[in-house]
Amino acid sequence: MTAQTLVLKGKQVVLSEGKNVFSGCQLNVQMDTGEAQLEACGGRVQIQLDPKSQKTN
Repeated sequence: MTAQTLVLKGKQVVLSEGKNVFSGCQLNVQMDTGEAQLEACGGRVQIQLDPKSQKTN
């Protein structure tokens, strides 16, 4: 991986962490920084967040 970029494309690409779920059509991840970008399927990215997942300081 010389570009250090991971690209996942499909009818529905799902990114989740615990009960938090994000879905779209393309996920781009910069492997060197860990930054991820999710692209919508013509409309909007769908997000389902668990209110109990909020981090407290």
